[in-house]
Amino acid sequence: MYLSQYEAGLQFMSSALLDYSAKGVVGCREGNRDPAAAPHGCYPCREGRWCVISCWDDEEWMRFCRAAEKVDLLSDCRFDSFFNRKKYQKELNRAIASWTENLDATALMQHLQDCGVHAAVVNTMRDLFSDPQITFRNVWQEQQHQEMGPHRYRMVSYGLSETPGSVRRPAPCLGEHNAEVFLELLGLSRNEYEELSGQGVFS
Repeated sequence: MYLSQYEAGLQFMSSALLDYSAKGVVGCREGNRDPAAAPHGCYPCREGRWCVISCWDDEEWMRFCRAAEKVDLLSDCRFDSFFNRKKYQKELNRAIASWTENLDATALMQHLQDCGVHAAVVNTMRDLFSDPQITFRNVWQEQQHQEMGPHRYRMVSYGLSETPGSVRRPAPCLGEHNAEVFLELLGLSRNEYEELSGQGVFS
């Protein structure tokens, strides 16, 4: 089966296409920026960790500055409005990064969330196995694989109340279900199966 990447990916460009057709704006790379928030970025923390921080209005920006004990930023004319914060995003990101770089990412996230500021730690793959939200949803489900031993498999991220579903079995090994398929589904006799197997047909 083949899938056209152009048509499949076009839906993700709808806002950029609309922006161009309506206003003639040619889209460009924005990195972590968002047109409706400033700051909106991913900031370095201690031990190679990162924390995402975003402010969606002037009130949240003020809460951030107080939480960061950076009230001087409130009087900086470069950051006194959403328009200016967007205009001076590079300088804004540098100022925030210089504050976050020596802080613990998880403690920073909790502190900012407690103060009413959007913030989240950037999880590594290892972190995802102990993330409380993912654990609560039972996303990772363990199965015993005959070669790899205990192995966690990913379930869907949502839970259906009447049909929650589960990972029913581990990933199969190559040829593991040959007998089941050829004998039960395809109807070969035991003699036919063993004869073909002896000839290496299923190898």
